[in-house]
Amino acid sequence: MRREQHRHTAGWNPIENAPRDGTVIETMCTYGVAPWYGLHMWAERHGQWGWQDATDPTKSVGETHLFWRPYTGATRDYVDPTGGEQHTDVYWRRAVAVKHGLPPDVFEKKEPSAWEMFRRVFGL
Repeated sequence: MRREQHRHTAGWNPIENAPRDGTVIETMCTYGVAPWYGLHMWAERHGQWGWQDATDPTKSVGETHLFWRPYTGATRDYVDPTGGEQHTDVYWRRAVAVKHGLPPDVFEKKEPSAWEMFRRVFGL
């Protein structure tokens, strides 16, 4: 199965080549406007085998748009490549802006400048 190379996949392997022996791996999903990351392992859950979240056994992920690379640290110490930003609304708003050719902060609330405040107060 040939996969189209995504712009974020350099250094990542197709999930089809990942170890399926319970080894914890770092995963990257490229579905959507920005990649998201996690730790997963091949495990049986409710009678079916799949990629189970290594930090939360109640979660799993499908193989579509999934890539992997080795992970050797402790699961409790994991910090994703976004530094945790993927868990914030700002990460996703910026991704949408960039995807549509807009400035990354276009959706962020901005404080008015002193001049803007003066204009508002004095009706200029």
